[in-house]
Amino acid sequence: MHLLQYAQKTFAIPLDELPLTEADLCLLNELAYLPLDDIAEDHRGFARGISAAQIYQEFVTDSTLRTNWFLATNQRLQLLKMVATSPRFATLRFFHYRAHLDATEQVQFAALTLVVPGVFRQVVFRGTDDSLVGWKEDFHLAAQKEIPSQLLAVNYLEDNLKQAASTPIYVTGHSKGGHLAVFATAAQPQELERRVESVLAFDAPGFTEAFLKNPGYLRLLPKIRDFIPEDSIVGRLMFRKTQQEVVASGGIGLMQHSVFFWQVDETGTFKHKDATTSASERVAKVTGEWLTRHAPEDIEKVVDACFDLAMSEGYGSLLDIGIKVLPFIQLMRTKTAELEPETAELVSRLADDYVQLWKEQKKAEKQQIKEGRSVPAWLAAPPKFPQKLLMQQVTKTGVPLSLQKLLERDAAPAEKKPGA
Repeated sequence: MHLLQYAQKTFAIPLDELPLTEADLCLLNELAYLPLDDIAEDHRGFARGISAAQIYQEFVTDSTLRTNWFLATNQRLQLLKMVATSPRFATLRFFHYRAHLDATEQVQFAALTLVVPGVFRQVVFRGTDDSLVGWKEDFHLAAQKEIPSQLLAVNYLEDNLKQAASTPIYVTGHSKGGHLAVFATAAQPQELERRVESVLAFDAPGFTEAFLKNPGYLRLLPKIRDFIPEDSIVGRLMFRKTQQEVVASGGIGLMQHSVFFWQVDETGTFKHKDATTSASERVAKVTGEWLTRHAPEDIEKVVDACFDLAMSEGYGSLLDIGIKVLPFIQLMRTKTAELEPETAELVSRLADDYVQLWKEQKKAEKQQIKEGRSVPAWLAAPPKFPQKLLMQQVTKTGVPLSLQKLLERDAAPAEKKPGA
């Protein structure tokens, strides 16, 4: 079953009957993606804590909170309601929400702390949101460059660990958030790092080769759980020393980046696969080769040129691009040709090299099949498309239609019972 089915079956069971599971931590991690900025501003950044029920009620009554379809997805809003109404997380509170987005500093960062008093504390680092600033920061990782979010994550976690009560502390993150979770914990003084029970990264990119020699990272390795879906793309980027745990998943390719496709059993344990698919292996091989072929400063120049060009044309987020992806790509092709000749040549050369590496890898796989050697599973059996895709029809306010009636019902005054 997938994660929301697990939540439907399990959230009625208190934590003292079924202890906290890896599926619980993965689901709670998703709550940090919700657009909480306005709510946090009204509640002093959740300095005193706020319940999941209060958070959910805010989303029910304020439709503007639901307009960002990239963050306030159908699945996350359903999950929020399940958490808010569950015996399992009845005492869960949101603390210390922090968010920072700055195009000049080239930083997109958000973090949240979830606490069940006397049971556990979960420090969550959000992955990339819909802002192009955030995606640009991610691509700087490929240039083997330190990014501003890393320092913000280190400071946030340090403050958290100094204040935390003596309950188990889990540090988690999805995508870039998983990268930050590992990086921030590895950077802590040993006396603070000892307080961390474990670090869970969900389909997160890795690190520079130099970081793999970091003493803090090497010391932390036994505590890191590094989960990736079987068709992982994001989680195969960069370098790492962890043994990745491959999770069975519905969907294909990038769709599996969403943890809501991941499969879990009744005990809250992910269903594992022996290995990733050959498609995922191809991404890892091609990207790794491409990164070693090109100087970090050249990769950084290409990243800056492409993202700065998009933002100069008025695109600030994926929401701005929306479903008009092809016109956006065509515009970028046209505008790239107008760059300084040296920059345009560099962009073209690095892009062409990646495409060439991809073709060479595909050719090698076909030759492998022709010679009767091991056949990639994804070539032998075409992937099955999921019955339900993440992209769903939405109302004018951006709320998925399947969720509209639920929200309207929860916002309506309760009917008086006879005799009340």
